[in-house]
Amino acid sequence: MVRYMEDKLRQRDAMIEKLRLKNATLKTAKQKVESQLRQKEEMGDVLHYIDFHQLQIENKQYVQKIEERNEELLKLKLTTGTTVQALNTLKIHLNSLLGESNWLAKEIKSRNDQLERLQTEAQSVQVRRAGKAADAGRKAAGAAAASKAADAASLLRSFTLVSNPCFSRRPSS
Repeated sequence: MVRYMEDKLRQRDAMIEKLRLKNATLKTAKQKVESQLRQKEEMGDVLHYIDFHQLQIENKQYVQKIEERNEELLKLKLTTGTTVQALNTLKIHLNSLLGESNWLAKEIKSRNDQLERLQTEAQSVQVRRAGKAADAGRKAAGAAAASKAADAASLLRSFTLVSNPCFSRRPSS
């Protein structure tokens, strides 16, 4: 978009320069005709009415062309001015968008780094949890075995007390 606008500006500048040169050429031609007219008057060469009238018509045509070219030049200058303003506005907008794009790229990188750290941490927590669960399972199995052993010992004591009269508790009468 910027390249297009710059090309348009170059084209308009070229057109302005071309019109300026044509304008200068027409002014030179006008001066040449006027100088020829003065020379003829100075030489005493009296112009016929038709020649003078034709020179006046040519002069008016040249003046009209000069005015048209000046108007066209003015329009091109105005168009160039508005184009430059639009280009500057677009450049400012482009710079703001580039700044926002850079900020978003940094934000994305930051969040990706944070996501990677969280995933690593989650994996380490799962590994620790699995280790603790295994330890808890072993402890539970050990506690169950100890409980069974205690139950067996208690049962054995009860059996021993019941089967052996020496160890039985009888109320004294």
